[in-house]
Amino acid sequence: MADLVAGTQQLEIRVRGTTGARWQETASYEIPAGAGDPSPQWQFRLRGAVQGGVTVVDRDRDLLVTATSAGVVTIFDRTGRRGWSRAIGPVYRRPVVDRTRDRIFVPSADHLLYALDARTGGTIWSYDAGAPVLSVPNSGVIDGRDLITFSAGDRLVTLDARSGAERWSVDDRGFSSGQVAIDGGVVHSSAADGYARAYDLASGDQL
Repeated sequence: MADLVAGTQQLEIRVRGTTGARWQETASYEIPAGAGDPSPQWQFRLRGAVQGGVTVVDRDRDLLVTATSAGVVTIFDRTGRRGWSRAIGPVYRRPVVDRTRDRIFVPSADHLLYALDARTGGTIWSYDAGAPVLSVPNSGVIDGRDLITFSAGDRLVTLDARSGAERWSVDDRGFSSGQVAIDGGVVHSSAADGYARAYDLASGDQL
């Protein structure tokens, strides 16, 4: 108990009888905060599970965004004040933002990558990847143009971040749910076929 942080905790109890019958119950309890312990400043409950974490949208305005397995995308500030909230398909990875901090890219298991307006939550564009988007997108710049790269199923895809138009894609490389690394003009990726590969960010040519 001493290793648990202060605040509300949940204890899950599972019992299986000799006949094979099962019983399960979850109970909540409080761990009091000590003088030197951090304590929660605020909280609010979202529909679904937050599996991808929270992304900083704008440090100057203290804006954060998160998305849930129920497809609820919500923006809020560091005081916990909620801004817009909207529903898309299920989200299991973290959203990312572009350089200008005005677009939020959200990967969804409904096969779409969404570009949302950071101010309103409205859809600027969406791209159908043909498979659940279960990777965190990453951004790069070529000739002054922002590009967004991500994996969906066994495809690696790079889009124009402003328009959502496909720049290039690579198929049949093995399933991947990992985030690519972008170093200058090179995309580094790995997949379930056991290979790590490098691609030219501008053309998609394998290096």
